[in-house]
Amino acid sequence: MYEISEERISKYYSKYLFKSPKTRILVTVYILGLTLYSTILYLRGTFTPLPLIAIIANNGLLYFVLRKTVIAKMNYTRRFLVLLTYALYLSLIMDALASFIININVPYLITYISSTFIIFILLIPENKVLTILNASLAMVMYYLLLLPLINDARRYSSFVFIFSSLVACLFLAGLYYSISGKVLGVNSRLLAKSFLDLWFAHDPRILENILQKYGVTKNLWVKLYAIVKDNKLKGIFLSTLIHSGPFRNVGSSKYISMFREILEKKLSVPVIIFHTTTTHTNDLVFSSDVAKIGSKIVDEISKQNYIKISSIGPFTVSSLDGYGVLYVPLEKSPMFILFNDKGIDDLPETLSKEVENYVHKLGLKDVLVIEAHNSMPPKRRTLENEVKVYGRLIREILHNYRYHLMYPLELGLGEARDSRLLKCPDVCSDRIYAIAIKAGKEILMLAVVDGNNALNAFRKKVISALKTSLKVSHAELLTTDNHEKTGLITGKHAYVPVGASSCNDIILSNIMKAGRRALADLGKCEIRYYRINFTSKTLGDPGLAFFEKISSKIQSVVHLLFLFNIIAYVIPIIFLIFL
Repeated sequence: MYEISEERISKYYSKYLFKSPKTRILVTVYILGLTLYSTILYLRGTFTPLPLIAIIANNGLLYFVLRKTVIAKMNYTRRFLVLLTYALYLSLIMDALASFIININVPYLITYISSTFIIFILLIPENKVLTILNASLAMVMYYLLLLPLINDARRYSSFVFIFSSLVACLFLAGLYYSISGKVLGVNSRLLAKSFLDLWFAHDPRILENILQKYGVTKNLWVKLYAIVKDNKLKGIFLSTLIHSGPFRNVGSSKYISMFREILEKKLSVPVIIFHTTTTHTNDLVFSSDVAKIGSKIVDEISKQNYIKISSIGPFTVSSLDGYGVLYVPLEKSPMFILFNDKGIDDLPETLSKEVENYVHKLGLKDVLVIEAHNSMPPKRRTLENEVKVYGRLIREILHNYRYHLMYPLELGLGEARDSRLLKCPDVCSDRIYAIAIKAGKEILMLAVVDGNNALNAFRKKVISALKTSLKVSHAELLTTDNHEKTGLITGKHAYVPVGASSCNDIILSNIMKAGRRALADLGKCEIRYYRINFTSKTLGDPGLAFFEKISSKIQSVVHLLFLFNIIAYVIPIIFLIFL
């Protein structure tokens, strides 16, 4: 069975992602760079006001030239200052090192022309020849402005030095894309374009078009429980085979917030989304499909073609060696909530299919298997064994369960909103929900946090707090497997599971607040169950294999970029030695 984790998909994307400093800091660093630039020229004995004017003029021209490129899509001034500071400081360092090797008495930075390499790397994927030409002229202009300070005998060699270095940098950039394309086995320029558009403009379309070549059209579903009290819609629970991912806003990464936005706008009630047994093979290829499916859900609800549920049987909990199943026996279409003290994450949809087939034989209309997604599993897993254990526990529950004792369905919804949650790396929404379900004298409390899995220690803390403080019989923490922050968090981790940040107290206090509100809202209701079937293009195994191939080789490609960048800065020094 093929499996891939969020780390495998977005590890290097997150690793090399960074948040640019504030403009004030960048301007300060830039001015310091100009000061160091003047100092180096002064130590060479070649400082006059003209070199300072020349480099500022060059920077202004570059700002003008690059304003229609991908880096200008958002926060252009900050991004330009980052690029400029990188180029300037690397040139200062290389020129300072070169001064120890050879005698330099020219009134300019000899390696500044090498900045064109990184500019070419950014511009080649966009295929804007005119912009490349204009950027080259802006860099050449820096040197041309300083030619009057150079004696006549050296002007010719300076021309050769400038244009030879420029051509060498362009050649290096082209060679880099040629080699990286062979390493990755894909069109590296197109892949780089998709990466740059996603990084700088939050535009996933090119990457999605690449993924379309590997995608698989598949039959999927949405299972929806509409909560009705006094003939008024009070809330929506839904789950779907669509998987959140792969990362950022690509494909179905934002399906949770998009579904919530569409349904809440149309229906004006809370929408709570559960994670079912589904994997990254069901990541949608196109983000535009999410909105279409959301509209389809609204249309299907308006048709009023539903199964009415008004009673519930006693809760049942079955466990084996850490594996656990909580049975919520709603008449006609029950729920199974799967959890595991040893970790649970992205069980395959085959488990839901097996359970569906089994309940149909028992005369039930349908079933929803909720994968709690609330405990980080070990990296090495045997999914086939996990599916077998859960299947066995579910069959045992259904085999022994009898619907002879049914109670009127009572349910309550609670919501807690807190703007501080938006700053938490492990939560993707400012809302936390709680659901209270009563069967006879027993009450089940479900806390739903919009995040990507959780630490088991935090899960146990939540369960203990709910049972102790709210006096409920059963409690469980559920996460939505939201991937909206996957690929946005920089550094070592591709994402942060709920409970792994400093926001624990904030999250827990809001869970308790939502729980108390759910108990206060507890009352008789009916559920209208809808099953909505549709087809859509998913990543499938081929799409995931593509990501696996890229992620396994991207590190060598990044290292190659750094190597070529250093070579680009060495080339002018070599030319100067021989000229």
